[in-house]
Amino acid sequence: MTAQAQELNALVKTISLEVNASEGEHH
Repeated sequence: MTAQAQELNALVKTISLEVNASEGEHH
């Protein structure tokens, strides 16, 4: 896995957590 792919993967995980958190606030 390239460093760029690892950075993208980490970014996606971070965004997913933020989306889950914001959706949790709405409910």
